Amino acid sequence: MPRHARIKVKDGIYHTIVRGINRQMIFEEPADESAYLSFLLKYRNECGAKVLAYCLMTNHVHLLIQESDDNLEKIFRKINTAYAMYFNNKYLRTGHLFQDRFKSEVIKDERQLLQTVRYIHRNPVKAGLCKSPAEHRSSSYKEYLGLSERMICDTHLILELLGGEDEFIKYNMQETDCSCMDINDGPRFRISDEEAIKVLRTITEEPPQSFFRRINKARRDALICELKQQHLSYTQICRLTGFSKAVVSRAVSANKDAEF
Repeated sequence: MPRHARIKVKDGIYHTIVRGINRQMIFEEPADESAYLSFLLKYRNECGAKVLAYCLMTNHVHLLIQESDDNLEKIFRKINTAYAMYFNNKYLRTGHLFQDRFKSEVIKDERQLLQTVRYIHRNPVKAGLCKSPAEHRSSSYKEYLGLSERMICDTHLILELLGGEDEFIKYNMQETDCSCMDINDGPRFRISDEEAIKVLRTITEEPPQSFFRRINKARRDALICELKQQHLSYTQICRLTGFSKAVVSRAVSANKDAEF
């Protein structure tokens, strides 16, 4: 496996993680993921940084980014502020969206760099969301193979270290016990529509839209919050209950003590 490029600590390559506050889902639907990536591209360009890999999960984001430590803070402040404003406006919520400051870990050598790229791309596989990195919708894996319309990553360094696209595929398909930085409580999974229907059936055996229309507002809002706590997305709740996104968002926002 050819290795010609060389990295040093002074090159400032960091594995970083940002996560939703209280493990909240920060991506409810594909449009949200696209919005986050558009902000990542905008502020990557504005700050002159290089993104080497990324993966969007339901409640956190992995990024491998090359930049000075000082500028890293600036980049994430801009991205997180812009995306939180977008998300809060769309889902009619208020308050913080992200948990504290981002976590970061400096990449010290080529071995750690390659292992981290593989770990980021295999994160959805590890979480049981897909069977191979190529199946995940919002990661940089397809960018490395020239199969993505978006181009956020600088892929040259990694491909040079691995020896091309074929070796990149082989390397990323390898299961590994390598320990990389991650969030302590693991990802918050998105449930399927079939699972969402099963959750609804624990509440009522009636057609859900009929049931929710005949109960009072207080009970309706409490049950909507219960569905959200069971990890249904806003879109799933709207589709299955017949309520608008505004109604669902207000019910969830009103319950400040709910942890998602």
